[in-house]
Amino acid sequence: MARYSCDRRSAAGPGPCFRCRPQGAAWQATTRGDLAKITADLPAPQPPPPAPKPPAPRRHRAPTALRVLGTIWVSVSVVNIVVWGLVCLTTGQLIYPWWLWVAVPPGAALGAVWWMVDGGGRDKRTALE
Repeated sequence: MARYSCDRRSAAGPGPCFRCRPQGAAWQATTRGDLAKITADLPAPQPPPPAPKPPAPRRHRAPTALRVLGTIWVSVSVVNIVVWGLVCLTTGQLIYPWWLWVAVPPGAALGAVWWMVDGGGRDKRTALE
């Protein structure tokens, strides 16, 4: 067993502190067995820390005005479709779908504005790279 220059103990476990180990012993080792004798009292390597979770993708939210207008458009369209459905049920015949004139033109205009505000459907992060 090698003699150490001090009696201090290592904080990592049994054996002397790292600075007190013989300095040339590792360089004088010629086989892995010699190195195993020198490093036998070292603590086992710790497993690597877990990889960090990737950040959640950010959702692009439309401006508040567009969200309000979209909610109003959906609400009015649903009310008109329900009224049309009730009229069809009570008359017993399929009548002209007049709710299309209430839902489609404003929906198309709102969709076009939304698309322009959103940047034409292009992801802004890829446009900057």
